[in-house]
Amino acid sequence: MVARMSPIYELSETALMTILLIGSATAFFMGLLGIIQTDIKRVVAYSTLSQLGYMTVALGVSAYSAAVFHLMTHAFF
Repeated sequence: MVARMSPIYELSETALMTILLIGSATAFFMGLLGIIQTDIKRVVAYSTLSQLGYMTVALGVSAYSAAVFHLMTHAFF
C-alpha cells in the first residue's frame, strides 16, 4: 500500500521518515525475537516479518524498485 501511494508520501518528508522509522524498528525487533525462538516455525515467521521491515525501510528511503524486488525474491524462497 505504501508503494502504491508513493506520490502522496513523496510530498511529505515527515511521512517518509515515519515509514523509515517504523520499518527499522520492525526489522530490528522482529530479528531479535526470531533469534530467541526455539520453534522453527516461529523462527521462519519472525524472519519473514524482519524482511518485511527491510522492505519498509526501502520504501521509506524512496527505493521503491528495491523494495518490490526484495518482495518478489523473498516470495520465491
